[in-house]
Amino acid sequence: MFETLGIPFWLQTKCIAKNQGLTYSRKAVRFFSFWRQTPPPMPSPSLIEKFTARDLTLRKASSEDSTLIWEWRNDPEVRAISFSQDVISWQTHKDWVEAKLVSPTCLWLIAEHFDFGMLGHIRFDLCHSNEAKVAVTVAPSLRGRGIGKALIGRGVEEAFSQLPVQKIIGQIKPHNEASERAFRQVGFKLMAPTLVNGTLAHQFCIGRPVDLV
Repeated sequence: MFETLGIPFWLQTKCIAKNQGLTYSRKAVRFFSFWRQTPPPMPSPSLIEKFTARDLTLRKASSEDSTLIWEWRNDPEVRAISFSQDVISWQTHKDWVEAKLVSPTCLWLIAEHFDFGMLGHIRFDLCHSNEAKVAVTVAPSLRGRGIGKALIGRGVEEAFSQLPVQKIIGQIKPHNEASERAFRQVGFKLMAPTLVNGTLAHQFCIGRPVDLV
């Protein structure tokens, strides 16, 4: 924590020594120098039952994210709820990512956590002059901990602030209860069903907030 704040080590030692009722000395410096090299282990994501919007940091996607996104995309559970269930080759994925990153009609955001790194990603693609479609992926190992809801909520805020759209559409397969629940919890409303790649899809929609009109 001290390093994150940019506090010099000598002052770190003095603060810790004072907190422990010790006198600041060269011996204390040597002791805490050793202690500093063996920090406590990071908490496991499995110990966190639920993530909230406050836990997420959003940034724009980059080519450096390609490998992890590719691995997630080919995860069997992700493919099962996708409208395209084929395994994607690395080259096909790489070309697709490069095209999306430079597209003026795409807003692609990565969700990260200070301790656990990349939690998921959310992508908005303009499909009409005033509409965007949203696609969300949560890290397979972290499903069921509220990341989808938090990511959709934060992502939608960013989309409405950065894109000239009046509404955002989410399309999911029937029986994808986790995604349906996440969309509903952040204010999406059920629309008439449609077909995506020949597969029935449930559609959810959210409109631009009045204060952003």
